[in-house]
Amino acid sequence: MDQRYSDRPEVLDIRARLVWMWYQGMSARRISYETGLSTTTVYRWIRRWQEEGNVCTKSRSGRPRNEAKQMVAQYIVLSGKNKSLTTDELRDIMSYFQSVVPPHQSYILFDDTMEEMDRRIEMFHEMGSETTVMEFESDLDKLVKIFSSKSSIISTTRRHVTLLCSLNNTIKIFKMVAARNLENRALWWIVILTSNEETADLEGLFREGSQVIAIQKEGKDSFRLYSTRAENDGCLRFHDIGKLIKNANNGYKNQLTSDVFLNAEDFYSNFEGREITFSAVNNNPFIVLEKQNTGGVAAVAGFEHTLIKSLAKALNFSYRMVTPEDGKWGGPLPNGSVVGMIGDVAKRIAHFAICEITITAVREEVIDFSYPYYIESLTLVSRTPREKNRTFAVFSTFTPEVWLYIAISIILIGVLLHIEALIMQYSMALEQPSFTLNDSLFNVFGCLLKQENKLNSEFWNQKFTFVFWYIFCLIVSALYSGILIATLIKPTFDKPINGLIDLPSSVKEGFTLVITADTTNELLFKSATNGIYAETWKLFNHKERSKSFIKHSADSYDGILEDKLVLINGQLSSRYLSMDKGIRRYYFARDTFAPQFYGAAAISGLPFLPVVDKMLLYMMEGGLIAKWVDNEFQKVAGNNTIVEASGSKPFSIKQLQAAFYILVIGFITGTIAMIFEIVLANL
Repeated sequence: MDQRYSDRPEVLDIRARLVWMWYQGMSARRISYETGLSTTTVYRWIRRWQEEGNVCTKSRSGRPRNEAKQMVAQYIVLSGKNKSLTTDELRDIMSYFQSVVPPHQSYILFDDTMEEMDRRIEMFHEMGSETTVMEFESDLDKLVKIFSSKSSIISTTRRHVTLLCSLNNTIKIFKMVAARNLENRALWWIVILTSNEETADLEGLFREGSQVIAIQKEGKDSFRLYSTRAENDGCLRFHDIGKLIKNANNGYKNQLTSDVFLNAEDFYSNFEGREITFSAVNNNPFIVLEKQNTGGVAAVAGFEHTLIKSLAKALNFSYRMVTPEDGKWGGPLPNGSVVGMIGDVAKRIAHFAICEITITAVREEVIDFSYPYYIESLTLVSRTPREKNRTFAVFSTFTPEVWLYIAISIILIGVLLHIEALIMQYSMALEQPSFTLNDSLFNVFGCLLKQENKLNSEFWNQKFTFVFWYIFCLIVSALYSGILIATLIKPTFDKPINGLIDLPSSVKEGFTLVITADTTNELLFKSATNGIYAETWKLFNHKERSKSFIKHSADSYDGILEDKLVLINGQLSSRYLSMDKGIRRYYFARDTFAPQFYGAAAISGLPFLPVVDKMLLYMMEGGLIAKWVDNEFQKVAGNNTIVEASGSKPFSIKQLQAAFYILVIGFITGTIAMIFEIVLANL
């Protein structure tokens, strides 16, 4: 006993270490520093032991080392009398817990203060393959990998961890759990106590999400059980849930006032007015925040605000809104920090974050997500395609190639008729041809325009030529008239942006691609190494990031109309904000992409998340969320009233302006020709 506790004081029970330090002449403040206990706790324990006669009140200075050893040994015998569980009792207690709610996996963590170590380790290994026995190590990284709720699929399977360690090492373990966010709804801790005062030392270490059962031996075959419960202030405290008394059949008589393992669904069905904190940013139509005179924020509109109010009413809790300092959605960064709304939840500033938050694996490394309550895809928002310039719409009926062939045909037929006239002149010995080349060309052109033929065709060869030219002109004229009317009645527009594949050509035409910065939408393209997402990432303006990467998508809707922007955003908010400004002014791509699942971000291991999930599922199945979304759209539907005139419409000057332009060009050309003729005549 002397050698074990004096030569290796680091493995002592924390109370034995305190006695050792006291008899070495350490001050209460120094003991507090070494053990991590408060000075008040140190004085409280010393006074208690003095009253029990376990600690001498004489001066400690100059006390021999061997006497200090004896006092420590005496303390251990006196304070540990009838408090430690025997190996058989430990086996029976563990078997009882496994029979109440069988775990998928059991872990037993011990240190070298455990009595009958060899016998107990052998007993643990005999408990089955589902039981893992581990020795406590100062390096807790191994425990982090095993108990991390994010490490593997076992995060959803029930696990029991029995701690057979000194109070000091138990405190280290729970500090590690808090520091590494290892709280898990499926993980239950079973702690063996030697005094009910140890519950006070442990309570301050627990955070909601840790489920802890504490066992204290009260006497022979009698055990007191404590279980952690969350109170209205959100703190976990041990509650006395009764006794287990061993009966004659080596079983246990249950004298418990409540379940050993907390039924979260029943316990959290009524929060009894407890305050729950939600983090959000201003994001219509999801949630709208308003600054308060007190400096905080309050939710005043949005379908997610209605969702929160409905949850609060159903589960009987009050709620408070906060907003992240950076105003971002956020998530874990490469440097290990967590920012934005996700950071508020990871740091336990808020229980939930709710605001069009996409469920991603990266975010789930630091927080949990609720059941997805809304699903949509990303879309491209651009201005409505503009009507093309119709100044020369009269020429758009035929391709340039057809116009060229028509012009060549006029010239060829005109020349052909003149050649025929010359041949007939020489053949018939006429004084002059039937008509000149100039007359021939103008009459051929006039026929195309449905003008009367003024040429006197006495010969059958010329008449046959004109007959087939008339047929040609009829076909061309009919086609031209029909296509022209259709073109003037139905306007043509610029090519719309219907998908990611259209973005390269749009950027070349002067459009700027924009997206909300520091969101999963940006990460979707930024993290792509190949494919269309990687190609799209190159189209953003990386030299002037402020032009392509904006803080809020709502800031870009005026720029879409004025500055030729193309916004990548979710369908719901895009349509809502477009309706607010007049939806006919915006165009939504036909092809959507990257389905988004929106859920509430919750503190890792939050025990009442399944209760919230159940309520969200009820709301979705009942069509409430869809109804709340529709209600938000009805608020801005009045901005999109469209009155269209019925019946046919007369052609406007805009549609016929080409005819006037041609007339003006003709006058100008004729004037220039007249000037040239006058000048040439006077030379």
